[in-house]
This record gives sequence, C-alpha cells and structure tokens, in this order.
Amino acid sequence: MASALLSVNANANSCKIEGYTIGFFNGVATTIDEANDGRDELESTIDINQYNGESVEYQLFYNDSYIDGSGLNVLADFAETFDQRTYELEQKQFDRWEAFWDIVSGRQNSSIIQKISATFAWFAGFVLDFTNQTINATITTYLKELASLIDAPETSQTRMQHHLLNDSLTWKGKKLIYIAHSQGNLWVNESYKHVTSQYGYSADNIRVVHIAPASPTLSPDSDYILSASDLVINLLNFTGIGSVPPPNTTIAPSKLDITGHGLIPIYLTHPKSIEKIKASVDKAFTSLTKPEMEDFLFKIEFDYSASYDSLHDNPVYEIVDANKTDDFGSYLRFPSFYLSPKNESWPKKTVDSYIQDEDRLPFRVENNAVVLFDTCKSPNEAMNDIPSIPSQDTYMFVQWRNLKRFELGTFKDIWRSRKMTDRYGLVDETPIAFRDMDDDYFICAGDGDAIELEATQHFYNEEQRQYLVTQHLSGRYDVSARYAVPFQSFHPTNLCQGH
Repeated sequence: MASALLSVNANANSCKIEGYTIGFFNGVATTIDEANDGRDELESTIDINQYNGESVEYQLFYNDSYIDGSGLNVLADFAETFDQRTYELEQKQFDRWEAFWDIVSGRQNSSIIQKISATFAWFAGFVLDFTNQTINATITTYLKELASLIDAPETSQTRMQHHLLNDSLTWKGKKLIYIAHSQGNLWVNESYKHVTSQYGYSADNIRVVHIAPASPTLSPDSDYILSASDLVINLLNFTGIGSVPPPNTTIAPSKLDITGHGLIPIYLTHPKSIEKIKASVDKAFTSLTKPEMEDFLFKIEFDYSASYDSLHDNPVYEIVDANKTDDFGSYLRFPSFYLSPKNESWPKKTVDSYIQDEDRLPFRVENNAVVLFDTCKSPNEAMNDIPSIPSQDTYMFVQWRNLKRFELGTFKDIWRSRKMTDRYGLVDETPIAFRDMDDDYFICAGDGDAIELEATQHFYNEEQRQYLVTQHLSGRYDVSARYAVPFQSFHPTNLCQGH
C-alpha cells in the first residue's frame, strides 16, 4: 500500500503558499446581485489577474445588513432640491454647500444661513420646511445605523460567513487586499483582526483600501478615498454621530447619485477616484509579503549514521490508522499494536495497517529519508483530480527499519535523528544516539517511530461545517505532529547483553 501512496504526483502539491485575493466588502442595503456587480466593476477597474507570476483572484464578502433606506431617500431628495433651488446663491458669492451642511446638521441659525436669509427672503422658509422634526429624525436614525453594526441575527450570520471565508483564504496562504465601501468598512475591520490573529499571518500579509468609510477606525497601513461631496459619510462628521477621516478628493455628484456616495456611479466612475483606488491597490501589491507558512502539511526528515544504515533494512513508511478526535482524545492504539512478527528465521517485524484507503493521509517520500505530506485541499473543494485531506482528525504514521541480520561485532557512532515540521513552521527535532556495540552487546531488534499527525476541524460546529460544504470552502485546520511513546518492543534499536 505504501508504494501506491508514493506514486502521488509530485506536481499535485495543494499546499503551495502563493497567490493574491482581492476581497470586496459591500455597503449597507445592497442586494447580492448589486454586490456582485460591485465586485465585477472593481475587478474590471483594477484589471490585474496576475502579479509577479502569481494568480490574483477576486472574492465577494457579502453582507446583507439592512437599514431603513427612508433616511437616505430623504437626504437625496433634499440634496437634489437644494441644488436646484440655490444655484443662484453662488452668483452672490455665498458658499451654498456650507449652508447645506448647517441645515442637515440642525444648525438653522448659523451665520451663513442668516446672511443668505437676509438677502433672499424665501431661503428662511426653505430652511424651516426641511428642519421639521420628522425629517431630521429620519436622517439621524439612518446615519446612526450606518455608523454601527446592529446586533441582529443577520449580523451574527454575516460574521460567521466572513470568518469562514477568511479561514479558507489564510489556510491557503493568500496575500490579501481587502476593499470596502461605506458600511462595509466596519466589516472589513473585523476581518482584518481575524486574519492577523491566524497562525502565520501578520499585518505584513494584508492591506485594506477604504472607500467612503463609515467607520471612525481605519486598518493599519491602509489607504482611503473619501469625496468632499459625499453627503452621506461627511454628514457623520457634521452631525457629530461619527468621526470619519477628512475628504481627500472631490467628485461632483452625479444625476444618478445626488448624494455622491455610490460605489459604481461615483467612486468607480470619476477618473480622480479611480486613479486613487488603483494607486492604493498597486501600493498594496508592492508591500505585501508571503505569510510565515510552509508549502506542506507536514514534513518529517530522517537522518542516519553510516553505522546505523549498515545494520538496518530500508525504511518502511505507512499510515496505519486514523480516527476522529473528541474532547477525550483520538482513540488510536498503542504503537506496538501495529507491528507483528514476520514469518522468517530472524524475528523481523511487519508493519500492519488498520485503515480504509479513503482515510489515508496522502504522502510521498524523497530520497528515501524525507516524508512529505503536501495535500492541503479540503474534501469540500471542487478539484476532483487532486487528493484531499480525509475526513478524519488524527493519523498514526509509522516509520520502521528491521535489522538486516543478527550480527556480532564492533559498531560505533550509531545514531539517527528525526525532524518534524508542520504547516506553520513548528518544529520538533530529536536526535537519538545509541551505545557503541562491543563484545558484550549486540543489536537484537529493529527500530522505528510512531508519530501522531493531527489535521482537524473538530472546532467547527455543524452550522459552520454545512456552510463550508455548500460554499465549497476549505476552512482552516489545526495541525500538530507529536511522537507517540511506544511499548518496550517498539523502543529504538535495542542493545542486548550476551556472549
């Protein structure tokens, strides 16, 4: 069976740490179709599908957060009416948009409004019509909800889905560029924290571009784009509801979006903002580094002295057992269970396997001494020609070397070493030295290792598992490699006393 495992195509390494993902976080009250349109428009605008020879993929981080849109509609209607009614104010050298901010902020007695009202008698009535209590309350409620993630069922569901998307991308070692619009910036900040908390990841492996951020907090080393004409986001500052960064560009409101806030009609249409977005993405590409992860699930390296090799047969490598893990353990047998006497005159051992083929963790051997487990694909992923990690949790791996023959004589410098490295670079290196043989001691037993390899997702609940399956996502795995202490008959090379 081992020979079949060794024939796994060396090019089928699904653990390679490479590639980029550009994630898009949509704004509030956006349908899934509208969010996909935004993702597609971003991809078309950025127009990068490969960078430094590595693939660039685009991923939607959808949120269906709902806010009553009546406040936005009222704001848009008022902005359009204000623009039409006050055009003549500019001819009198009044800053009419300063007056606009004062009106929607409830400062109807400000100096600029008083000056305009003194010149245009109709203006005082116009202000009074807008500042009725119902209209102000509607806009204020909308802005407050925009600036926060409401504790609602869809919020916790979105949070779970985003975490699982992030788990899947970080398990693959993707370098990440996340782009968020409007309230999506609150979601992207959560994802940033989740990503940088994962093994192998730091702030060097993720960058964020904030577009029209409704969040007072920007991710570290991030860029942002905010138009001075974005009425929605700038109102958060003017009303005191939220604190957002100062505008860094000016985009004229469109007839398609008088509020100056929309992703596609405003920020992905105007040349100034497109230039800023593309420059920010280019900057992110140049600054991202590869996560501190390995191009394999596990690597086990064996080294032997010449004396050790001369005493032993070639090694046998085998996955002999697998099981699920629960709160009480993995229920694997003791290592000596997997050895049985060989039917020969000299008492050699056979490595016995107690596992179904579909439960074997695939591996290959290089130079007869390096065992590589380079399958990191989940069974959920739709890549049928590439082996997957089985749906078990813990695997027993055995390396065994029988004695060549019974041999008296003098052997010195008998040693071997074992080095185990997992996907996150955690290393367990153990040298094993044996007593020199002389006239009173001789080799009387074979030698080997039993290693428990864990690649598990037992920490996911049933709802999370189902989402991973339906969305063909890998999720992440907890991994570990640990030496299983054997019974006496399985101890390292035994030196037996005799004459």
